This record gives sequence, structure tokens and C-alpha cells, in this order.
Amino acid sequence: MGFLERALGQRIRRELDEQARDRSGRRQRTRARRQLVLTETARALAASDRDDPTASARLRSHLPRDRTVARDAIDDLAERRTSYLDDRAYRLLTAAVDGTPVRPIDPAVASQFAAEAELGRLSLSDAFAALAVLEPRLRDASRQADDTLLVGPWASGPHAVLNTELAAGIVREYAAATRDGRAPEADPTPVFERLADAPGESGALFGRDDNRPRARN
Repeated sequence: MGFLERALGQRIRRELDEQARDRSGRRQRTRARRQLVLTETARALAASDRDDPTASARLRSHLPRDRTVARDAIDDLAERRTSYLDDRAYRLLTAAVDGTPVRPIDPAVASQFAAEAELGRLSLSDAFAALAVLEPRLRDASRQADDTLLVGPWASGPHAVLNTELAAGIVREYAAATRDGRAPEADPTPVFERLADAPGESGALFGRDDNRPRARN
């Protein structure tokens, strides 16, 4: 085989390898997008007031044909079961995929998650007022923009629901709405819906031991 033939053969092999890598990359990106959509659908249904059987059945209709996407979403949510929303999304999705009844909330976290569920379905104004009853210092308007010492995972408030990302999100959104003149008391939209575009509630706590209550059932 001459030089030109060898060079042409090498070029063709390189192009075929690049095409294979490109197809593999596209498949991975498509799977990642589908997983994200399924995870967010599960979280949206978890935030709704549908009962577990109805929400799980609705979620089942959204399952992709590629069940590895669903399993990847389950694995992702399994690592984030430190909030009501992510835990319920996990329980709804596992039931939808396995065709089983939705498992109950882990008794170890039932009290806190019930408090989060109630808080998340209030309007922003009512949710902030509920937090302010637990932590009166939140009513100081000068503190509302950055209350990481009063609410959120880094806080150590007297009530567990204060030490959640949900509480931090409520305070941030209330402060922003007040600052922008959006009159939060006039908007009945539930907190879960208002915060739907915010990052997931259960991210890692870098530089700190993660002692948040976690569902394990």
C-alpha cells in the first residue's frame, strides 16, 4: 500500500472515530436533558396537592421509553432526600417506575417534611409570616436580603424548618419582592410554584458536615 493510500485510510479512520464520539456525546446529552425533564416533572408533581396515587399515576405517563433515564433520575433524587420536595419526588418516581404503591414518608423526618409541605403551599406573604413567628428577627427589613444566619442550611434556628433551603428561598424571594415593589401580600401563588425555577433544594454543604435530616426508607 502506498503512502497516499495509507494516509487516506488513516484520515477515514479518524473521521469515523470522530463521528462515533460525536454520536456518543449527542446520546449522552440527550439522556441528560431527558433526565432533567423527568426530575423536574417529578418535583412539580411532588409540589402539587395531588394525593400520592394520583401524582404517581400522572408521573407514570411521563416516563421515557429508555428506563435507564428514569433510573438515573431516581439515583439523582436518592442523593437529595433532605427536603420534602426532593423526597416526595423520589418516592413518586420509584413508585411510577416500579408500578408499586408510593412508600410513606420516613417517620424519622415526617415532622419536618410535613412542616415544609405546609409552608411550601402557602403564599409567599403567609409563608414569610409563618417563618417570622418562629424567628421574629426576620421582620427586620434591613436583614432580609441576607439572612444566612437565621434561615437556611447554615443556620441553627430553634425550629428545624428554619434550617432549610426552602426557608432561605422564601426569605430571599420576599426580600426581593418587597424591594422591587411587587407587593407579595397581593400574590396568592404558592411558594413551591414561585420557587420552581430556583436550584434544587438539597445541594451539598461544602465546608460543613451535612447533618440535615435525611429520609432513608
